[in-house]
Amino acid sequence: MAAPFEKLAKSWKNIFGGLEDPKDKDLLQLLAEEYLEEQKKAEKMAKHAEELRYRHLRDKLIEIAQTEKQHAEKLRELIQKMGGSLPEQKPQVPDEKEKPTFQKLIEDLEEDND
Repeated sequence: MAAPFEKLAKSWKNIFGGLEDPKDKDLLQLLAEEYLEEQKKAEKMAKHAEELRYRHLRDKLIEIAQTEKQHAEKLRELIQKMGGSLPEQKPQVPDEKEKPTFQKLIEDLEEDND
C-alpha cells in the first residue's frame, strides 16, 4: 500500500521539486540589491577621495571605500553560498560636476546614514 503513496510523492516532487522557495528568492533579491548599494557607496567614496586635496580626508575616504568593498565582497560570498547569482548590472554613480566636492560628499554621507 505504501508503494502508490511513494509513487505519488515522487511525481509531485518531480513536478514541483524544481521550484525555488519564494522566501529564499526574496532574500537573495534583497542581498543582491544591498550588494549593488555597497558597490555604489565604495565607488562614490573613492571618487570623492580623488577630488579632495586634503590628504587626511582623502585617506579617510579611501578607508571608507575599502570597508564598503569588503561589505560587498561578504554579500557576494553569501549570495553565491545560497546558490544565487550576482546582478549583471554595475552600480551607476551619477556625474555631479556642478556641485562642490564637499557638498557632494556631505550629501552622500547623509544618504548613507539614512
